[in-house]
Amino acid sequence: MSLRSTGVLALIAILLGAFIYWHEIEGEAAREAAKEDEQSVLPGLEPESVEMISLSTLDGVDARFERIDGRWTLTRPTAGRADTTAIDAMAQALASLPRKGVVASPGERTEYGLGPAAKRIRFVADGHAGELLIGRSTPVGGHVYVSVLGEGRDEAVEYVERYRVNAFNRNLDDLRERQILDFEASKLRTLRISWPSAASPDDRVEVALARDASGDWQLGVPVVSAADPQTLRDLISSLQFLRATGFIDVRTDEDDAALANPAMIFHWTLAGDHLERRMRIAEGDRTIVEGPDGQRYTIDAQEMEAFPREVVDYRFKTVSSFDLADARHLELEFQGDEATASVEPLRVEARLEESGWSDVESDTEEHIASDRASDLVRQLANLRAVDILADEMGPRELASLGLAPPRVRIRIGNQADEGEGSAILADVKIGRLDPGRGLFVQRQGDSTIYLLPASAADDIPISRAAFASDFQTEAADGTAPSDQDAPGDAARNLEIDPLEGVEIP
Repeated sequence: MSLRSTGVLALIAILLGAFIYWHEIEGEAAREAAKEDEQSVLPGLEPESVEMISLSTLDGVDARFERIDGRWTLTRPTAGRADTTAIDAMAQALASLPRKGVVASPGERTEYGLGPAAKRIRFVADGHAGELLIGRSTPVGGHVYVSVLGEGRDEAVEYVERYRVNAFNRNLDDLRERQILDFEASKLRTLRISWPSAASPDDRVEVALARDASGDWQLGVPVVSAADPQTLRDLISSLQFLRATGFIDVRTDEDDAALANPAMIFHWTLAGDHLERRMRIAEGDRTIVEGPDGQRYTIDAQEMEAFPREVVDYRFKTVSSFDLADARHLELEFQGDEATASVEPLRVEARLEESGWSDVESDTEEHIASDRASDLVRQLANLRAVDILADEMGPRELASLGLAPPRVRIRIGNQADEGEGSAILADVKIGRLDPGRGLFVQRQGDSTIYLLPASAADDIPISRAAFASDFQTEAADGTAPSDQDAPGDAARNLEIDPLEGVEIP
């Protein structure tokens, strides 16, 4: 066979393969689409082309929805945001409504429920108006009769599967947008929150926050300090997912009065504009929200629990925070402890090895148990205060709190041995425990005095006696070396008032 003949046969094979591919494979998809279109009650209709839908809702309200700037909007009986998912489902139902059959020579249309009593779905698509009538159920088969009115329609009586028209059987409130606020968390730039003062309900407490250049939240009013990132994350998430339980379309004097001095007011701005938006919430027999567009809603009263109403809740209260996997070195320093009749300081070290936390050899008899070292490091990996006692105190006041010098100092590093390249992950000073208030602590280099819950004393050695009782390794006889001296829980729960006689500025 000549080279020319081989080339001709190869060309024929290529053309034949292309024909098979385009006709049988690609063509099959086109034929299926054409077949589906032929079987459609509304052939050629695309969901994206639907611009308006109006219908009588299940609760008997004449409602109209229009696509404005790409978003579904309720325009009748009142103006408001529509539930995009629900209205998109209607547009999809119109566009993908396959007929199961056609009634030949139907006769009087009222026999099929397609007269004045029919459910009417009016719509506009690509500028052309149409109307879908939904009648009664067929005698058998679980179908319903439908008919399409409009330009170029023959008004045939057809029937479709009942579930195909379920999208149109909704109450008005089910077709309205229940998500009250619509914003991206990353675009939030400023946030002001106010609520009535507990001391004087006619006065209001306000916190004002703003993102700095690095995107971190800072508190500017009533004090200048870093904001608590966890509180802000939770608050913003609660605002984003705040959903209505109902809609208030008729305004009353009672609601106006409640919103005149609301339980909470939120103001915020977003990146890209300087418009300050507002939301007000009033508490009473029902919890009322007025959104930034003036629409009023009711919400579940329990939603208010997500919105802090104490200034301290918004303040930075992280005493220590680090990645647990980075911790390699633990050091504890204890001051002299009258409870153990010792005035000598104690220093205990441990490092993380393959088998777990292990003591660094020292001349002392006191060593921390491996599991308790692990528990302590885990506790300090995310140690958060519940309150702030003061932003700053003098030496005398700090001494009364057991913080000058600190009764206990705990440091955690990222290297097994301190040296070049090592970094301190946490450096916490532990003061006295006041059972009625909490445990006084400070971060090294920070003048703020924080309060941990009193229960933190169960997980943190707050004194040399507490260390001997709960954190120290056991001796050969199964007892802690200092058992005879350590009062244990009695020392931790000693009723004291460290601020007695001390005037806090």
